[in-house]
This record gives sequence, structure tokens and C-alpha cells, in this order.
Amino acid sequence: MARKIFIGLIVAVAIAAAGWVILSGQVKSIAGAGKQSVESWCGKQLLALAADHLNPTLEWDTLEYKFPKTVQLTRVTLAQDNIVVISADAFTIEFAGIPASGTPLVIRKLHLLKPRVRLIAQPDGSLLGLTNLVKSDGGAVSDDGGSTRLSDVLAITTIKLTDGSVSYEPPDQPAMVLEPLTFDLERKTDRGGTDDAGWYAFEATTTLDPVVD
Repeated sequence: MARKIFIGLIVAVAIAAAGWVILSGQVKSIAGAGKQSVESWCGKQLLALAADHLNPTLEWDTLEYKFPKTVQLTRVTLAQDNIVVISADAFTIEFAGIPASGTPLVIRKLHLLKPRVRLIAQPDGSLLGLTNLVKSDGGAVSDDGGSTRLSDVLAITTIKLTDGSVSYEPPDQPAMVLEPLTFDLERKTDRGGTDDAGWYAFEATTTLDPVVD
């Protein structure tokens, strides 16, 4: 369950990264206007994508674009009913290339620093904000060649999570916390199937401090 929720977090961040390719025909003109304009545009598209694809509300404190291929967001949260269910101190996204119209966004490295997942159990057995983390709407292709379909705009290759934690919070009971969690995820290139469009398989290397030395 912990790994499944972490993958959900990865999906959320990947959706945010996809903001770079929406309206990608505007990238060159916006980049020419300076760093602040690029950051403003990226933030606007990020929020629009999150609204389309995520049920919880996405927020962050700062967003910094580092030319040419890196974006960093700090103090990122996903909240449901004003309760934070996923957070991270920082997300650093390193691209393999500058986004271009008509091609998928290729993320070379995605680093999540101190991601925290709260599994808040509800009376009906669901988890607040996480049972239905991702909306079922698959997105659409726009007239200018852009797309909000994740299978069109994402091609994730490498993900790293550092010092993460998962807490299970049942009603009227103390929380149970699993930490620290570190994941190195490498995309598998051999999927071996015909119905895999838009799906990703990762090989994970996980470290967890021993309970007993």
C-alpha cells in the first residue's frame, strides 16, 4: 500500500511537469520574455493540469526555473478538504531536453525530497484524498497540437525519493509511521505487451534502516 501511494505521488508530480508541454507553441516567445515570465507561465499551466487530473488541491510556496532544463518547486502540498495528505520539501525536475510541440516531455531525473504521505482512514474504509487521487478523465488533444493526455506528454525515465515517510492514521488511534524511505525508480524498457500505451513499469531499489542492529 505504501508503494502504491508513493506511485500516486509520482503521478501527481508528473502531471505538474506536464505543464511544460501544454500550449508548447508559446515556449519560445515566453522564454524570450525572461525567467519570471517562464515561471509564471509554468505555474499557471501546472495548476490547470492539476485541476484537470487530480482530486486534491495542489499548492506550493516557490517555483524556480533554471535554464535550460530544470524546475524546482518547494514546500509542495496536496490537500483534501483543507487537510494535507501529501507533501514534500522540494521537487526537482531535470529534463532530458527543452519541451517542444508535438513531442512528449522526457524527464531525465525527478527528485522528491522528504515526501510525506498521510494515510488518513475514513469510516467507510477509504483514505482521505488518496483513494481517488487521480481523476478518471484522460485529457484531450488541443487544436494547436498540445495535449493533456498523460500518455502523450509524459515519458518518465528516472525517479528518486529521499527520506520519505508514510503514516497510517486510523480513527481514534495513534498514527503508525514508516520512515525513512528512499526509492530509486528506473523505468523498464521491456514491457513486452501490446496494451501498454500510457502505462509505465519501474524497477525499484529501496532502502530502509534496520529495525534491529
